[in-house]
Amino acid sequence: MAQALAPQALRLYRDCGAKARSYLELPFGKPGRTLKKSVYGEKFLYREVAVLSGDVRLRKLGPPGSQAAEDADAVFHAATWMPAALERLRATGFYSMARQLEEPLVSSFNLGLFTSGAVLIGQLAYLLWLNELGVRAPEHAPAAPDLDLALPEHAALSDAQLAFLNKCIKTKNSRLHVHFEIADYSRYLKDRVKLPYEALLKRHCFMSNLHYLTRSAQPALALVGDYCVPVSLPSPGRVYWQKLYWSRMPDNPRAEIDRQEARVLGRAIQRSMPHELRKAMEDMPPQWQRQFSIDPRVGPLVAAEVDTLSIS
Repeated sequence: MAQALAPQALRLYRDCGAKARSYLELPFGKPGRTLKKSVYGEKFLYREVAVLSGDVRLRKLGPPGSQAAEDADAVFHAATWMPAALERLRATGFYSMARQLEEPLVSSFNLGLFTSGAVLIGQLAYLLWLNELGVRAPEHAPAAPDLDLALPEHAALSDAQLAFLNKCIKTKNSRLHVHFEIADYSRYLKDRVKLPYEALLKRHCFMSNLHYLTRSAQPALALVGDYCVPVSLPSPGRVYWQKLYWSRMPDNPRAEIDRQEARVLGRAIQRSMPHELRKAMEDMPPQWQRQFSIDPRVGPLVAAEVDTLSIS
């Protein structure tokens, strides 16, 4: 049975989200000492940064005494409140991802992928919406699921974003996976966005009905390691119908789990956003409509599912 989070915990979560959204860049890693190094005869300041399991890396700040170096160093101290706030949020029942997902998620934010239209999908979308709707994280929630990132149909990516995504796609054990509608890749992206088609195909990164999720993106917050990261998610109603659709697939080994998770999410949506499920149902893909036995001449028969959630 899903358990609602305490009102004071929700207030803390909202405050953390508002604060995190004020940053254009999140400082990845805990700042250590500064070092001065010479590169081709020029001197630069570097900041030691502890990341992941204690590894230390150097982050270049800029020439000593320059405004650029001061600004870059200030970034590392801008979010010192986050680790303590995340400990409190985790203790009150919010879902938080494991530390090994910090680097790809923080890098995605710092590179502006979410402002470029990228959307987190899959199991993470469900778990992060439970946080947003004030529902305690389920005991079976995975701490380190893969980061499934869906790109919209007209993705306009910078060179830095492309280089990052290329690296993730080509890295065998990368935790971040990029997903496209196959028609988008062939029509808009193949000539303009140089992402490796064969590597994407091998990793099964082309999905049908992805537009249903990317066209309804909404802002949310991801708690990962020591960071509150602003992200984009599909609308909660669309995540609900996707879960319910998956639960009706005969070859899905998680069908019963998906059905239970859909019901938990549906009840939370009905409490906070009573019109969301019907609104999301109006744009449902034809393939899903057929699965749910919707006859457009008669009306949206899946409304019965919404009514059941209302009274159960």
